[in-house]
Amino acid sequence: WIKFEEKVEQGGERWSKPHVATLSLHSLFELRTCMEKGSIMLDREAASLPQLVEMIVDHQIETGLLKPDLKDKVTYTLLRKHRHQTKKSNLRSLADIGKTVSS
Repeated sequence: WIKFEEKVEQGGERWSKPHVATLSLHSLFELRTCMEKGSIMLDREAASLPQLVEMIVDHQIETGLLKPDLKDKVTYTLLRKHRHQTKKSNLRSLADIGKTVSS
């Protein structure tokens, strides 16, 4: 089983050729640190993503990895909808239109 990845090329208009991703030594050390000091919860059951996020955040507060006053901000951040780099924001689209018209 091999997973290929693509990167967004300069300008955000095109994707690179698919390639096999590699991990740097720094990334492996970071992974080890996360596994040693982070929250690993493999036996959790949840009916929805918000329920799972609440379990994770509560566990991190209980173990001292997260301050209780940051619970709402972390929960909000984890539940935000992701946005792909190739999708332009409305402001960027308007700026591109302005450049096209002025050219």
